[in-house]
Amino acid sequence: MTNNNTGWWWGTRVESGGILQISGGNYYNDDRIYNYGTVNISGTGLFQTGYNGTTPYFYNYGSVNVSGGTLDCNYYFYNYDGSTLTQTGGTIDVDRDMYNYDGTGTLVNFAGGTATIGSNSGDYCLRVGYSGSGSGETRISGGTVNTDHMRVYSVGLFNMTGGTLNITDASNFDSGLGNGYGGMDVDGTANVSGGTVNIAADWEGWGGTSTFSGTADINITGHLFNRPSYNSTMNIQGSADVSCGSIPNYQGTINQSGGTIHDNGYYYEQRESYTGGYFYGSGGTIIFAGNSYIDIDHDETYFHNVTISGTYHLGDGSDSYAEELDVNGNFQIDGSFSSSGRNIEVAGNWTNNGSFTHGNNTVILDGTGSQSIGGTNTTTFYNLTITNTSGPGPVSLGHNITVANEMDVSTAGNIGIAPGSYEINFP
Repeated sequence: MTNNNTGWWWGTRVESGGILQISGGNYYNDDRIYNYGTVNISGTGLFQTGYNGTTPYFYNYGSVNVSGGTLDCNYYFYNYDGSTLTQTGGTIDVDRDMYNYDGTGTLVNFAGGTATIGSNSGDYCLRVGYSGSGSGETRISGGTVNTDHMRVYSVGLFNMTGGTLNITDASNFDSGLGNGYGGMDVDGTANVSGGTVNIAADWEGWGGTSTFSGTADINITGHLFNRPSYNSTMNIQGSADVSCGSIPNYQGTINQSGGTIHDNGYYYEQRESYTGGYFYGSGGTIIFAGNSYIDIDHDETYFHNVTISGTYHLGDGSDSYAEELDVNGNFQIDGSFSSSGRNIEVAGNWTNNGSFTHGNNTVILDGTGSQSIGGTNTTTFYNLTITNTSGPGPVSLGHNITVANEMDVSTAGNIGIAPGSYEINFP
């Protein structure tokens, strides 16, 4: 059936093998829609449900393809049992939830155009793999998808390689870190390797795996949050760029092998009530850009490159589990940093372009290759220990330093200093 004119129907059912083609005109529907065949919307066509203020469901058991025109669903949209929804252009507007339900092969594919989920006032959601034993998948490779919030259920799979995802409801920001859902909740698997994600609230791990890789650009106003009582995993790889308001790493693991994390607030591990979160940094850089603290509760946690561009101190001052800061790459201070008396291990270069307060701690240079101490400002250490055994003079100076208490090079070589260049001062 092809419709290019304006018409009104009480209900619509497309049988298996049937095709409803809307390429122009307006197709209004007041009751439920059951699609077991194919619905194609293109050109300037309009397919609208709930024309007279009713709230009909759209049940898709077949294939819906939107390449132009508008699919306007004034209530819920259900994608069931191996069905597909593909958008390459045009507009999709769903007032309430879009469910990408159960069933192997069930697919929602946004590749172009603009889709808005939850355009009605209220707290509505793009739901991926809602229930069942299948593997409902949602993909974004192009276009723009807007939704109040999004949830990837335990059997769900979300893959994003391009386009833009905007999760817009800031009321889902879990400021109290309680049991409320965030902007993006991952029980299943979420992979973002390209495109841009903008979240007005949190990205939360509810026992699933989130991977940011490739050229992914992730902007989170709220928390990058591994929730308590759930063992979630977050991976930052490739050239991914992840910016967030803070990182409450309650329970689970953050693995960074590449990319950049911009933490504009605190970093926190919870060990008193939960087993706590772990951070394993084998590559990439984490930049602490706010005015807050870094609270590490596990001695297994380590970062790769760390840059302090804001004002930070170690520990939140409220627990006895706080561990030392372990940096397996370079450590750079562009802002202000206080150790709060906790030790710091650095395997790469130490660069001080800002302010460092030692708090009577020990800084340990424990690399396996050449290291340097430099920057534009003089660093005053309390205790400085060198355990680098990579060769004679494994640590070079790029600026004067001061050691307020003790310098220990007994277990390794020494500091290599070019004649007449820099000094080590012992007050």
